[in-house]
Amino acid sequence: MNVNTSKNTSAATNPWLDWTNLALGLFLIASPWLALGGSTAILWNAVICGGVIACAAGAAIVKPSPGAQKTSLWFGVWLLIAPWVLAFWSNAGATWTSVLVGLCVAIIAGRQLSELKRSARA
Repeated sequence: MNVNTSKNTSAATNPWLDWTNLALGLFLIASPWLALGGSTAILWNAVICGGVIACAAGAAIVKPSPGAQKTSLWFGVWLLIAPWVLAFWSNAGATWTSVLVGLCVAIIAGRQLSELKRSARA
């Protein structure tokens, strides 16, 4: 008896959500030069977090995995608190960018992770 036990995880997630996280990561990389200005903390936080989010989203597009989604989720959560941890909360543009991008990335990654777990149980 030939039983195929492999799981099709690509059907479990919505690729357009991963493309959205990729776009958000690229936007975050560019954001310090889009008139947000500010300190080197703002610059490096945006470039590093944006790069990691974009890479994780790219990996999730190629092969959906919980690891890529967890990475995006944790970096999204970091972006939510980064303005206060790195003390750039007084820069409204950078703060709103960090919080809104972080919120969107975390929600998308959380939903994708939930779909991956649901498909693994099925």
